[in-house]
Amino acid sequence: MEIRRRKGSDSTNLVQKTNTIEIIKRFDAFPKVEEDYQKHSSSGGCITIAIILTLSLLTFFEISSFITSDLRYEYSLDRDFENKVFFNVDIVIPMSCNFLGPDLLDVAGGQMKSSSVLSEQPASFQMSKKQEKWFEKRKKLRGHTGQDLYSSLNDIFRLQAISSSPLPPLTDDEIPETGFDSCRIFGSIPVNKVSGNFHIFIGKAIAHPMGHSHLNAFIDKQAYNFSHRINSLAFGDKSSVVNPLETEIVIAEEKEMIFQYFLRVVPTIFRTSRYTTTRAYQYSVTQLHRVITPGKRQAHSGIIFKYEFDPVVVTIREREKSFWHFVIQLCGIVGGVFATSGIIHSMFSNLYEFVRKYRADS
Repeated sequence: MEIRRRKGSDSTNLVQKTNTIEIIKRFDAFPKVEEDYQKHSSSGGCITIAIILTLSLLTFFEISSFITSDLRYEYSLDRDFENKVFFNVDIVIPMSCNFLGPDLLDVAGGQMKSSSVLSEQPASFQMSKKQEKWFEKRKKLRGHTGQDLYSSLNDIFRLQAISSSPLPPLTDDEIPETGFDSCRIFGSIPVNKVSGNFHIFIGKAIAHPMGHSHLNAFIDKQAYNFSHRINSLAFGDKSSVVNPLETEIVIAEEKEMIFQYFLRVVPTIFRTSRYTTTRAYQYSVTQLHRVITPGKRQAHSGIIFKYEFDPVVVTIREREKSFWHFVIQLCGIVGGVFATSGIIHSMFSNLYEFVRKYRADS
């Protein structure tokens, strides 16, 4: 008798499960069609292939957009006006160091005797193979940042690591037999965050009550050659960003020429999604080069970098996209493609049937 009860209990449970499954089936929003009743067509196959290609392409674009973080720009007044900023320069001029006088002035009345801060050493204007490779690498980085800012702040830090490598020095075997023909002026000068200019003229600078002058009366003008190679020119941290004047080579067409560079310096703060903060000073540049006409009272031959600090700070903030937003976007793409393709396929099928019947009747 106990065995019969178990059998009855099992059959009752089986009936209940069957009823439950039948009830669940009634809620099926995706009814199935028997394979014998399905009709395959070439148009349907083409639509299916188009759906697969479209979904693959849109999914690829969506994944690329998700991987690339968004950059948000914010603007505020620069309230940090008391601290000084380092002006970093590394320039090579094909003249003797004894002929050149670098100096820096600003509108606040500050004058920096650059000879006591900057270093001067004999150099070769012609670069070695190692230096040419270093030069070309930095020039490519400068071209990359000119075409497109940055896809993410991680690219900025990657460029920093590459651009921070110094210019490789000449080995004993690479020194020209004729000796050094140029002067390399390099170093860092603390400057006020006001307008000013850094210039390199003929003759050493001397200060006097009326300002300062350059002693150039005893230097033959035939020795003038203000062609120059800018290895580096930056404000703040040298390795913060790739600047537009780095790896710039300019050849003077005449003995007496003046080269002017007008720099607009913009304080910039980079904030990554991981709360890493980097402060830099980017600048835009406008160049003006002209020949000095003999006999006319004009500016002295030389190189002038006129700079002006912008009072606005640009904050570039990295913002990562939500993973769930990415999933919802993918679901929307899949649903939209299937719905649209179904409508298009239905329209073409109905149009085809209409044309076929019209031709049959006629």
